[in-house]
Amino acid sequence: MRKLKEGILMGSESDLAKMQKVADVFKEMNVAYEMQILSAHRLPDMTADYARSAKERGLEVVTYGAGMAAHLAGAVAALGFWGAIRSRRPLCNGSDAVRHSCGQRRH
Repeated sequence: MRKLKEGILMGSESDLAKMQKVADVFKEMNVAYEMQILSAHRLPDMTADYARSAKERGLEVVTYGAGMAAHLAGAVAALGFWGAIRSRRPLCNGSDAVRHSCGQRRH
């Protein structure tokens, strides 16, 4: 049986406490993971490198945490890595982020 490797990606250090809970679950389930802080806005080249090398590093799915925005998940998906689970704050605004996370496009 092949071992799943998960990526945990967040937009800023302020997301770390929330995303650490995801890492804790992976530890309990004995799932290998890597965790990074990247920004589609502040670190676009590093984010692109992350996305382009995800499959080579053995990632199958990435869990994203970036507040109410979908930019980080969208930037990585735009570069060809589609395995995504998006974690967000409770919805009070940001319907564009929800549409993106559900794979729906605005027409």
